[in-house]
Amino acid sequence: MAGGWVGSNLGRGDANVAGTRDVQRCENTVSGTPAYWDVAYRFRNRDHQIQMSAAPGKTISVNGNGEPRQ
Repeated sequence: MAGGWVGSNLGRGDANVAGTRDVQRCENTVSGTPAYWDVAYRFRNRDHQIQMSAAPGKTISVNGNGEPRQ
């Protein structure tokens, strides 16, 4: 019953209902380590996207504009 409610209310703008997002899966490289990481994140309701030369970990430090700190 709850699944039916979630399914029928998905996409109606309710902040408490989960949504979907397209993701790109990583591909294996010869060395086993990617040359860079494509990272997408949301900061203060704005989407940001960067490429990092090292794995980002669980969090990214950003400045007041949401730009990554180096």
